Amino acid sequence: MASENLVKIASLLFGLGSWITITGFWQEIPILTEQVPEGWALSSQLTLFIQAANIGPIMYIVGRNFKFCDEVSATHAQMVIGVICCFVLIFLWKSTVFILGDHRSVYLLFSAFGLSLLDCTSSVTFLPL
Repeated sequence: MASENLVKIASLLFGLGSWITITGFWQEIPILTEQVPEGWALSSQLTLFIQAANIGPIMYIVGRNFKFCDEVSATHAQMVIGVICCFVLIFLWKSTVFILGDHRSVYLLFSAFGLSLLDCTSSVTFLPL
């Protein structure tokens, strides 16, 4: 019984921790807009990348129905994605890439996508299907 409660608490913290990452982006928008070349357009670009990550639950359900993944592999994949995106943000958030004649904050935007993918999918991973 105690181990069952420990698993529930760990699941709760995992889900809560994932949403804190995206909330942190919005908290830091005033600082980020002064540092990145997109300026205030960054908020709309972040919104697009975050919303595009809603493909995660669909990929998980399709993968589970066709036996490509299960809860354990999906949870491990989510953890790896989250750790990689956090490390990319730590070291490369301010770095830009020259694309289509302008500098873009690609690392920041794709890290936001990866963390959003984690956030959206972690809510579905623990549902009994």
